Formats: sequence, structure tokens, C-alpha cells
Amino acid sequence: MPTGRLTFRRENADNLSETPRYRSRFDERGGEHGAQGFLEFGQKEIFDYLVALQNPSMKPESREDQARQWLMELRSAGSLEVDPADLTEAQAAKYRRGV
Repeated sequence: MPTGRLTFRRENADNLSETPRYRSRFDERGGEHGAQGFLEFGQKEIFDYLVALQNPSMKPESREDQARQWLMELRSAGSLEVDPADLTEAQAAKYRRGV
């Protein structure tokens, strides 16, 4: 399971009337890849992604609560860092390809 630092930043923070757009970046530790980004659009997509980042053995309510907390931090600060972040191979592959 690839481990590293996952950072989210709001792309259009200068225009708060627009629908939020976020860019995420994964810096993989000890891997030959990393430091690629991709765009996430809207609150629902980013929320679902934050839920999916967490350990699937956790209760769904706990995963959603943590995702809400992260989303509140992202909204208020304009950025969020999850460190350490354990991604699945499929999640990490998106960063490796720069999708």
C-alpha cells in the first residue's frame, strides 16, 4: 500500500462565488513515483474521495465523520494535508499517471 503525504488545495479560492475546484497532490514515500496531481470538482466528489481514503474496516459513520472534519478544514483554510496517507494501488496509480 503506497504511503505518503496527500495535500488538497482549492484552485479557485480567489472567487468564492464559484463552485469550489480542488487539486490534490500525493508525495509517495520511498517510491519511484509521486508528486503528480489531478483535479476534483465539487464538494460531493471531494467528500466521497475523503471517505474512500480511510480504512474500510472502520464503521461507515466514523469514516464519514472524519471526512466531514477534513472537509471543514479544507473549506476554512483552503488546504488540507493528510499525513500519513495510505492509498490503494488504484488510487496511487491516478497520481502516477497524472490523471
